[in-house]
Amino acid sequence: MSVRLFESTAHANLYARHRPSVPDKVIDIVLDYLRQQIPEDQWQVAVDVGCGSGQGSNQLSTHFKHCYGFDVSPAQIGAANSAQHSANVSYAVCPAESLPTIVSNSVQLMTAFESVHWFEFNSFINECTRVLCPNGVLAMVGRIAPEAYDPIRPDDRSLVDLWYELYTDERLKPFTNAKLVLLGRKYRDIKLPDNYETSRMDEVVVTERVSAQEIVGIFESWSLYQGLANADKQAAQLMTREVIHRLKSILNVSDLSAKEQSPEKLNNYF
Repeated sequence: MSVRLFESTAHANLYARHRPSVPDKVIDIVLDYLRQQIPEDQWQVAVDVGCGSGQGSNQLSTHFKHCYGFDVSPAQIGAANSAQHSANVSYAVCPAESLPTIVSNSVQLMTAFESVHWFEFNSFINECTRVLCPNGVLAMVGRIAPEAYDPIRPDDRSLVDLWYELYTDERLKPFTNAKLVLLGRKYRDIKLPDNYETSRMDEVVVTERVSAQEIVGIFESWSLYQGLANADKQAAQLMTREVIHRLKSILNVSDLSAKEQSPEKLNNYF
């Protein structure tokens, strides 16, 4: 079954605040491919599994008669239901590997945004096969750890180095999950069954400006950091203070929310 790492309400709230919505470019690639398989006037149902706090589900909702968002975490589904969302979106606690409320052969689009690496894949793909209609599309979208840089000093690698140092910090290593290897390899190791006729990979790089405080929030939303926080709250708080200190030093600011010193973040989706 799905790995359960995003369970607490505090983590769900961090995730909702600091994890980005799926870029329009990525949504457009998915929908353009779906149009090649199924006419748009036949788009009835989209299912977004591992939906987290519902960013992707809500974005898809304008294109379908009904969109379902499922996640194993009650806290994540609570955050999704609390957020403003379209009336044709339904959220429920449910694992991706078993979707009993979804009728067989009824789904035109199944999506997994930054989540498929947490699933028990064989069970998941069997359920996809059951619920997808003829020519239905499964879109598995991943995002590698973003890179941050200072647009005022674009050749300065200090922010990139900081991000790498955090990801490889010895204090976080005990909380590394083997499932993340699949994500780090950009899902190249996923083997689809023979009855899936086409597979493709697109890479999209999206740049967005964020406050340095947002970078702190993204770091705290990592499953690695949350693992440390659950095991040793004081150690996690110390890491946060260290990150804040380093960011202030790199950006030469006393206030991380200063808009004029906002770094830029590169998100690489595949």
